[in-house]
Amino acid sequence: MSQFAAMDDGQLNPPDSKIPQLLSPNHDGAGQLANNKKEYITSGFESGTSRPPTPHGPGLPANFAEVVSGIYRSSFPLPDHFESIKKLNLKTIVTLVENEHSRQFKKFIKDNGITSYVMPIIANKDPKIFTSQNTVLEVLRILFNPDNHPVLVHCNKGKHRTGCIIACFRRAQGWSNTAAVAEYIKYSAPKTRVLDRKFIEAFDANRLCELVDRVGAQYWVPSNLSERKDLRSTPGCHLNGNPKEVGECDGASALVLPSDPQQIYGLATCKLPS
Repeated sequence: MSQFAAMDDGQLNPPDSKIPQLLSPNHDGAGQLANNKKEYITSGFESGTSRPPTPHGPGLPANFAEVVSGIYRSSFPLPDHFESIKKLNLKTIVTLVENEHSRQFKKFIKDNGITSYVMPIIANKDPKIFTSQNTVLEVLRILFNPDNHPVLVHCNKGKHRTGCIIACFRRAQGWSNTAAVAEYIKYSAPKTRVLDRKFIEAFDANRLCELVDRVGAQYWVPSNLSERKDLRSTPGCHLNGNPKEVGECDGASALVLPSDPQQIYGLATCKLPS
């Protein structure tokens, strides 16, 4: 029996107690679509006080950044952002919260042929309630699959849930825990969470080693997105293509990541057999 309940509009609604299992892991741990049909998924409003931020006007969403070439992060895209997002030519959007997609968002996804996943990540506010690593792995398998690129991953504000997922992505790439947490702080400050940092540190990046090695993701880096004026948001402190940009944001000068990639990737977490 399907894990999804059919909605009146023909879309799929994942059960409240389960995460959408849209990927079928094969023998080497790589995820793949169970079928080639695009599935557009929505679910109920997120329980809690977190809501998408007020749009700052035309441009890209708040906390938008290029993680690596073909992978982007942001807050929840709103109608004011659609024109700019369209220029990314997205194939996939991964939503990390259970907010019901607006009619405009559903139309944007359908009109642009985007595959949409809703894979809720629990906010790390209670040490007894947290997202399983299996769920994190499912999200990361989508991000590490080049067939899904360009892909945008987002939560409501692009800070904590998205920050944790991207930090785990960085750990799988081979970043040290210190560097991964520093990037998390860059986007979540001044409201960082100790439980988020513990969550990032506890992530077992070795479970993705074979996939990362097979697609060469340890060598993925940002493109020259910061030079594309047509994709700049307003204000423009969201791009991650150039580490020097971090210092241009208020209060972020102490969080500048090393400009030498070897200083970031120097402590690889993967221990592949020789």
